[in-house]
Amino acid sequence: MISKLDMLFSTNFGVIVILFLLPFVTVSCGGQVINIPLTGFDLALGKNIEMKSPSLVNHDHPSEFNSSQLSRSNDTHRLDLPPSPFAAISLGLAVFGMVIGFMNYLPARILAALSGLTGGVLLLVLKIKMDEEALKEGAGLFLLSYGFPFWFSLLLFLGTAGGCAYSAWQIYQRWYCYRE
Repeated sequence: MISKLDMLFSTNFGVIVILFLLPFVTVSCGGQVINIPLTGFDLALGKNIEMKSPSLVNHDHPSEFNSSQLSRSNDTHRLDLPPSPFAAISLGLAVFGMVIGFMNYLPARILAALSGLTGGVLLLVLKIKMDEEALKEGAGLFLLSYGFPFWFSLLLFLGTAGGCAYSAWQIYQRWYCYRE
């Protein structure tokens, strides 16, 4: 029989999967107003981003422009974001936790707790790696802003890990310690 607690754990992992559909990170460039929202699925599966170069014509004096600047004004830049194993494994752990969260026996609770803990740690590692990469590649010009879906996913991963660990402890106490 599925208890309310089982439903809560599976629901938490399901909400994490849904949060992966929303923008986790927004990339901005210091000199230009370029916002690139990246969802959790974009980070997990990779994404091809095409950006048009901003016009390099002087808007204060439209007649003043360099021919080399004019030829670059319509260029499009293609950025291939490779899949992040940290995001992909976190997403996989959320799906695994959603499935195994319905099972009310000790090994399943331990696995669900480990899924939550590992998923949360991997999201933190993802954040650290992305911040380092943006600093290194962007020379300090790129700004990564992590949105509510990222932080709420992290909170749900860690909170569900704690809840599953407590539930595993209760199952252990009930079935293994108090048997006569």
